[in-house]
Amino acid sequence: YLKPRFDPNQVFMAGMFSLLHIALEKTREELLTEIAVPDEIKTSLLTPDGIYSDLISFFGHYEYSNWDEVTRFSEQHGLSSERIYNSYIESVKWYNDLVQE
Repeated sequence: YLKPRFDPNQVFMAGMFSLLHIALEKTREELLTEIAVPDEIKTSLLTPDGIYSDLISFFGHYEYSNWDEVTRFSEQHGLSSERIYNSYIESVKWYNDLVQE
């Protein structure tokens, strides 16, 4: 659904690693020294210059209700508000199921 089209597996990993450090009570830098991730994801998590940096920034904007930035990103990538909301709810449910096991 994103334009340009990204590898869905990479997008999933970028999203997961964008918040995993919080759940593990570590900095992103600490986490990324302990877990091997592809360079494009590592660069995207640690700098604004990675292929997924805008996407990771979008996750933060959505999480903190920065709606102007969410709207800008969604228009730039052709995403509907409904699609974004449904994807967010799915990810929250997935995370909740994961931590409850």
